[in-house]
Amino acid sequence: MLRATLLVTSVIGLAACGNSGAGVDELDSDDDGFSNSVDACPNEPETVNGVFDTDGCPDTPQGFYDVVRLDVEAWWTVLLTGQPFPYRPISEFVAYTTPVDTPCGVVESNSASYCTTSEGIYYDSKFLQFFLDEVGDLAPAFIIAHEIGHHVSNIFGFEAPSVISVKELELQADCFGGAWVASAGARGVLQPAAQGETLDALILAGDPAATWFRPDLHGTSDDRLTAFIVGTLQGTPSCTSPSFFALFAPPSE
Repeated sequence: MLRATLLVTSVIGLAACGNSGAGVDELDSDDDGFSNSVDACPNEPETVNGVFDTDGCPDTPQGFYDVVRLDVEAWWTVLLTGQPFPYRPISEFVAYTTPVDTPCGVVESNSASYCTTSEGIYYDSKFLQFFLDEVGDLAPAFIIAHEIGHHVSNIFGFEAPSVISVKELELQADCFGGAWVASAGARGVLQPAAQGETLDALILAGDPAATWFRPDLHGTSDDRLTAFIVGTLQGTPSCTSPSFFALFAPPSE
């Protein structure tokens, strides 16, 4: 689960991708870089924000979240095809604006959560909207990738607290999310420069060092930064190895 207090309001600047479907002599009625012949919304300019700008249509928050969800799940499906634990889609992707009852209990406001019982994701749309507006497009995208990462942990059998602690589960989701961010950058879905800006956010998003011994939290800034970097540089297999969990030693006294 990611909560508002664990994230930052520093801006993640996503530069425009520079998508351009229009040639020199092609008509582009809304002047968004997509010629009318390939623009699904020729009279409404695309919201060029550096993430999933491909159809020539304005972005809506829900449409953006749905596209991110589909991309993350499609990526996991390909990645786990032929593996001992193939990917299975989440059961539901539910937006809410007031606390909602789920098979795992009530999910409070200002939160995004994965429920192992239903294998569904539940998110406060105001929570994601805040980070979409104040932080940038990659912030809610990473939140969604993080929560789907919890689903993958569940598929793999990483249960808390019987197998790993809640904090280790959160750090594993950060690692999985980092691997997706790296893949999205490599595929041109987002600007690679945004990855470095995400690191700045994670540095500020961690729990205070004094809370290290509380296993129910997300991890310190160094913990989360390390988990994200491991995922981006080494990929998903590294997120499940004993050496990954060994990285999170108690802070020096």
